[in-house]
Amino acid sequence: MFFLYGHGGTGKTFVYGGCTAHSRFRILLCVNEDSVCDIKQKTQLAKLLCATILIIWDKAPMAHCNCFEALDRTLRDILRFSSNFDPNKVFGGITLIFGGDFRQILLVIPKGRREDIVASAINKSVIWNHCEIFMLTENMRLNQNFNNLEDSQSVVDFGNWILRIENDLDMHDKMKDSQYLQERAILAPTNEIVNKINDQILSLVDEEELVYQLADWVIEAKIITGTNIGSKVFILRIILPPTASKWLFILKRRQFPISVSFAMIINKSQGQSLNRVSLFLPQPIFTHGQLYVVISRVTNRNGLKI
Repeated sequence: MFFLYGHGGTGKTFVYGGCTAHSRFRILLCVNEDSVCDIKQKTQLAKLLCATILIIWDKAPMAHCNCFEALDRTLRDILRFSSNFDPNKVFGGITLIFGGDFRQILLVIPKGRREDIVASAINKSVIWNHCEIFMLTENMRLNQNFNNLEDSQSVVDFGNWILRIENDLDMHDKMKDSQYLQERAILAPTNEIVNKINDQILSLVDEEELVYQLADWVIEAKIITGTNIGSKVFILRIILPPTASKWLFILKRRQFPISVSFAMIINKSQGQSLNRVSLFLPQPIFTHGQLYVVISRVTNRNGLKI
């Protein structure tokens, strides 16, 4: 069985043996409607896939639909020599469980418009017609934090508020409703603050690795989150070429693959369960699902500060 994540965020650190779909299936970074995965017949990975009966792919809405179709073509090719192969089923007969929440952030399309993002989602793929949908209704992140009936009702109310938050604040369907607009306003003491209200950014105190020593060629650090808490790691300088460039030449930089920060962007926070979240809002949250992701990261109502 494989447990996969649809993007390279921190989510894969929460399940032992988990990895990203691009890493496990060798999906191309620039994938198109004709792409296949870079997996050759008779390799160790191909043999492992032939013996696989279940693949769990979490955060599937954040992966491009071409990724799933590339995997489908690849598995059909690899499994055609296997006794488990079923040519009439997608993915050659292997069962895939896709996890994800369409309320959360979707795939990022560089310079893409709303319709480009929607067209790239998994539910726009031909594979979606073969999927059976199961709805999960229990918020496990919140339900672990109450000890009595009063706490239980508070958790239920907070969970329902999280589900309503985007609908309550979404103006898209109300822009032509004059009565709706007349009854609502955002108030601020000065014009300066009013001008700053239109900008939102997530601010969290969170670090995955605690640095112990800095040297010219290596950094010694200690992991403080995920399944390998307490383990020491050594981070080396590597060459980082861009995957896509607007220039005619390739700029390569030799540097440490780290970013020193006490903050986390909203996209990065998906999959996190945090006791305290501070949300700083000087700009608008412009992407679908970002506000929902921010609000739903906390494990209790008192841990949210806006």
